[in-house]
Amino acid sequence: QHYFIQSNLSCVWQIISAAMTDAFLLNLDNLLSEFYSATSDNARKAQIELDLHNLKNADNCWECCVHLLQQSQSQYSQWWALSTLEEHIAKKWSTLSDKYRQDLREFLYLGALRENQIQFITVKYIKVFVNIGIRQWAADDTFFKQIMQFVTNPSLPTSQETGISMLQVLSEELNRPRVDIHWDVYQGSKDKLNDQIPVILTSLTSLLDKMSGATLTPPAAALCSSILQCLAHLFSWVSLTDILTPALLTTVFHCAKQGLAGSGGGVRVGVHAMSCINEIVRRNLVPVQVEEFVLQLFQQTLLLLTSVTQGDLDTIDTGYLKKLIEFLNLFTAGHLRRVESNSSFPVLEFLSLLFTFTERQTDADMFSGTVDMCSSWVDFLLSVQGSLSPDGAVPRYGEALTTLTQLIVAKVCYRTNGVMLEDVDDTLTESETKEICHTEWDLFLGKLTQLLSKVRWVIR
Repeated sequence: QHYFIQSNLSCVWQIISAAMTDAFLLNLDNLLSEFYSATSDNARKAQIELDLHNLKNADNCWECCVHLLQQSQSQYSQWWALSTLEEHIAKKWSTLSDKYRQDLREFLYLGALRENQIQFITVKYIKVFVNIGIRQWAADDTFFKQIMQFVTNPSLPTSQETGISMLQVLSEELNRPRVDIHWDVYQGSKDKLNDQIPVILTSLTSLLDKMSGATLTPPAAALCSSILQCLAHLFSWVSLTDILTPALLTTVFHCAKQGLAGSGGGVRVGVHAMSCINEIVRRNLVPVQVEEFVLQLFQQTLLLLTSVTQGDLDTIDTGYLKKLIEFLNLFTAGHLRRVESNSSFPVLEFLSLLFTFTERQTDADMFSGTVDMCSSWVDFLLSVQGSLSPDGAVPRYGEALTTLTQLIVAKVCYRTNGVMLEDVDDTLTESETKEICHTEWDLFLGKLTQLLSKVRWVIR
C-alpha cells in the first residue's frame, strides 16, 4: 500500500517548472548550508535570509520544498523546506485544491515514516502532517485512522513508535494557543480528540501491559518511552475522573521501577513513567472511586519507596531521582491527608521510608528537595493539630518527629555531613552581590532551621 502511494506521489511531484532544475536545487541546498554555517558572517547571512524570504513568497515555492525534501540529505535544507511548507499551509490552506491537500498530506505522511532519518526532522514531518489533519478532521477522519492503525500494529515497531509520536504531537497541537486555525475548526478537532481518549488510553495501556513482562530490549525501551511521553502529555489536560483505572496506575508504576536499573533504556522508561505519575498527582483529581484510587496510589508509593531505599541511591540516575523527589513532594503535600487516618495505609512505615530516603541523600540539591517533602508533612500536622487531640499533642507522631529532628541536626553538622556541606556555596561573586542578598548556604541553612522551627511548634 505504501509503495503504491509513493509511486503515485512521485508522478504528481515530477511536474516541475523549468527554473527548478537539479542545479537550482543544489544551489539552494548549498545556500542553506552556508546560512547555518558558523563561518558565515552576519552580512552574508542577512543577504541569504533576504533571498530565502523572496523564494518563500514565490508561487511555486511549495514545489521547491517538496523536491528539496526528496533530493537533499542536508538537515538544514530539510528543516527549511518543512518549515516553509508549514507556513504555506497556515497562510494559504483555504485557497488550496482538494487534490493538492490530499497529495501534500500523503507526501508528509510517508516522510514521517522514512527510516534512518534524523529524529527532529521526523518530528517536523509529523507536526506538519498532523496540522493538516486537524484542519480536515471535521470532514475526513482518515488521518486519525492512519495514526491508530500504526499504534495498534505490533508487526512494525518503528512505524508503531511513529504513530505514538503522532498522537503526542496531536495532543500538543490541540492544547496550545492557535491563531492560524479558525476557532471552530480548532475546537471541533479538539472535541473529536477528546471523544477518542478512552480508545487511545486503552490502546496505549494494552501496549505497556504486553511489554511489562518481556525483556526490555533497546527497541522495546524506545517504544515504551514513547508511549509514556504521550501518556504524560495526555494526563496533563484530559479529564481523568472516569478513565484513570487501577490497572493503568499499576502499569505506570511498574514502568517507574524500571528506572532503578542504573543505566540504559530502563532508566529512560522509568523517568518518563515518573513524569506520567507526577502529572496524575499534580492534578489532585478525585476519581469516581476516590478511596480505592487514593489507597492504591499510596500502596504503590510505598512499594516504590521500599525498592528505592533497599538499593544504593548513588547508582540511581540523577534525572530519575529528581522526578522521584518531585513526586514525593506532590504526594506528601497534596494527598497524604486523604488517608492519614486510614488503617489500611501504614503511615508510620511510609514516614520511616521517607526519612531513610532523606537521610541517605549525598547531594545538597537532592537533599533540599527531600526537606521540602518533610516540611509538607509537618505543615499537615500543624494544620490538623487541634483535631488530633484536645491539647494539640501528636503522640502518634512523637517518635517520627524526634527522628526527623535528629536527622536534620546531623545533616547540618560538618562532623557528620562535611562532604555534602562543602559543596554548598557560601560566597557571592561581585556581580551577584548587586542582585542577590543570600548565598546558597544562607538559603540551605534557612530551610533547615525553618523546618526545625515548625517541628518545635508541633511538639510544644
